[in-house]
Amino acid sequence: MDRSTLLIVEDEQLIALNLSLDLQDSGYEICAMASSEQEAFELAQAHRPDLVLMDINLGAGGDGINAARRIGQDLHIPVIYLTAYTSDDLIRRTGLTAPYGYIVKPYNSRELKASIETALARHRYEKITERSEKRLQAAVRAAQLSLLEYDAEHNTVQLEGVFGDRLQIGKTGVELEANAFFSRLADEEAPELQQLLRDGRSISRTFRLRATQDIQTPRWIELYLSDMTLEEGRIRIGAIKDVSERESFVNELRTASKILANIDESVIVLYSDMTIRSVNQAFFRQTHFRADEIVGEPVFRVLSGNRQQDLHSPDDKQALNQRREVLVHRQDGSHFHALQNISRIPATAHHPELFIMILTDISGLKTAQRELNRMAYRDGLTGLGNRNMMNQVLAELDCNSQTGAALYFIDIDSFKLINDSMGHDPGDQLLVTFAQRLIQIIRSEDVLIRLGGDEFVIIVQGIENRQGFEHLAQKVIGICRQPFQVAGREMMVTCSIGVAIADETVEDAAALLKHADAAMYASKRKGKFTYTFYSEEMVEGARYRLFIEQGLHKALSDKAIQAYWQPIVDAHSHRVVGIEALCRWIDKDAGMIPPDSFIPVAEETGLIQALGLHMLREACMLLKLLEREGLEEIEVAVNVSGQQLKDSQFLEALQEILEDTQIQPQRLELEVTESTLQSEQASLLIWQLRQAGVSIAIDDFGTGYSSLSKLTQMSISKLKIDRSFVSGLGEDSRQQIVVEAIINLGRSLGLRMTAEGIETIEQRDYLRDKGVHNMQGYYFARPMPLTELLAYLLEQRPQSSG
Repeated sequence: MDRSTLLIVEDEQLIALNLSLDLQDSGYEICAMASSEQEAFELAQAHRPDLVLMDINLGAGGDGINAARRIGQDLHIPVIYLTAYTSDDLIRRTGLTAPYGYIVKPYNSRELKASIETALARHRYEKITERSEKRLQAAVRAAQLSLLEYDAEHNTVQLEGVFGDRLQIGKTGVELEANAFFSRLADEEAPELQQLLRDGRSISRTFRLRATQDIQTPRWIELYLSDMTLEEGRIRIGAIKDVSERESFVNELRTASKILANIDESVIVLYSDMTIRSVNQAFFRQTHFRADEIVGEPVFRVLSGNRQQDLHSPDDKQALNQRREVLVHRQDGSHFHALQNISRIPATAHHPELFIMILTDISGLKTAQRELNRMAYRDGLTGLGNRNMMNQVLAELDCNSQTGAALYFIDIDSFKLINDSMGHDPGDQLLVTFAQRLIQIIRSEDVLIRLGGDEFVIIVQGIENRQGFEHLAQKVIGICRQPFQVAGREMMVTCSIGVAIADETVEDAAALLKHADAAMYASKRKGKFTYTFYSEEMVEGARYRLFIEQGLHKALSDKAIQAYWQPIVDAHSHRVVGIEALCRWIDKDAGMIPPDSFIPVAEETGLIQALGLHMLREACMLLKLLEREGLEEIEVAVNVSGQQLKDSQFLEALQEILEDTQIQPQRLELEVTESTLQSEQASLLIWQLRQAGVSIAIDDFGTGYSSLSKLTQMSISKLKIDRSFVSGLGEDSRQQIVVEAIINLGRSLGLRMTAEGIETIEQRDYLRDKGVHNMQGYYFARPMPLTELLAYLLEQRPQSSG
């Protein structure tokens, strides 16, 4: 099966490259990547891709909306907008280009693929429909029909067709007064037609024309006017045909028959009693019946309605010229969905009354509709219910009267670390296995939801007592006691659970979800791998988190976020060789707020980007100050979150800070966690940072997931031994083994080693003797504000110079 080809239009090369890799992994072929409006059109014209992914803001390269308009109008290629902008005006402008989708960055790979597949399916169906409509239009032209529009409000008639002038009804394509049209009818015919039009009923009648000096022989027209109306009932649509010459009618029918025989739709010619007179080749191809099995049989042998009103007898005039959905049965007993349209051919002196039934296969459309419905209420990865289904179930749950109901909020512990270190595919595999184990422990009447990411919800009803709720929570905990097989290796995974029971304290189902969420976070704070039932005491904890989340925004704007500085010393001379910038939040009312309380919230809310850039600027300003004080040999280190390294604008922002402060980039050291190296996007950004001259250190080494291949491939300059290993020295021999292994690894890779958390002289001496280069901890100095740091450095200067 050929892969769909895509054209990416994106002025940011890194974003385009990452998007291209993601799409190729999903099975698509990227024919080209463009960065400007003109290049986008030229590449689309040259490669004719199946779909274009269009960024709106192309910078100096022009406007993506203009490019989309040209590609859609001139090349008829579908376009999906992929952008970070969502203003009302922008949405209005993009809507004018009739896009096939609008995806806001950052995108979710599965949602992106679903949007692409939906757009491709829609475009394929539209092309099939367009092709069918053109063929039907050809049939209409061949049959010499003229379209008629009757405007009841303005009492006008407009004709579009092939014979208006010939019959002297009116100039083709020009609007004329209805009375002028009625005046061309015989005296006894016009009043009847006017009454039918006023009644708003369907019309299928033959009317005689008035004889004139130019037209002496009797002439007749057939007028078809359905009850379908446009523009709130003002305009009625119909058709008109010259049926004067019967021989002409025969020729037209023969022409139409040839056309219908070659179109993709099944065409059935019926007698007035709805028995089959003939069918075209498309009918045989789609149903596999033979002619001797069908001709002469009632049409209802091969048709049935989805609903009782879907099928009509020939006496039901409203069934004419209206599309209705039916089921078409095949010879083997299977069936497919089709749109049915019936037209009438009136009887003549030589031919009986006939009906033409056209069946358009819409199986592909029905499949797409079912898939969209499935996507709307089912999680694409695990097959469980999604948030939409959960909302529906909760909307039907009456917490005030429902007894024995509860909601379990389940979160896989440290899943983000697993995802970052092993990749998304193993992470998805873990989620699927976890979901399958949950399915095995719940009852058939329970509702299991994947809320998103690593969060799951179970909604239960009819449990009699607290012990029953606890039993289910214990069963959920129990599924983690056996290892998970992930990417060919065994892995132990734990989860944290929050349970909220529907009782008189729960106002509504939405509160039930909030309570379970709060209880889950309480389980996390207990140390994870446990379950907690919601209680009123948790409200205070939820309020504190809300205070952190809301206060963090204000703290950034009020400059309550400050940098504290902890010296890093040479292991032998104790001379200060570096300084680490540590983030501190000092609230005027609450005092010092620990970083562990607000850093995770900053990462969840996206504020980590602003917070991180603030700390980077503070570090660079300190380097500038040290340079003026003659302390150019001291480096400054700053922690960088993995979330920051996912930001494509991080490198540009850092370069702007370096340019503003005019410091030497090699004196700035960025500390990243080792699990960050597992992300390809982060690895690429780290490589770019090294090219810009910035040093990279691995912080908290030994506590995360990493691989030796990544360490050797990346231009890392330093490893920092985590304080958790240092604190156990002298008490646990296993800690010493780990520390020595890390030091030997660093020495083998030619990396400098820094130990954190030095608090005793014994720790200092042990690590110095084992070959650690630099040390940091309370034994030497605590983190301090800038004024104290400068005083400390001035006090240390004589030692460093002597």
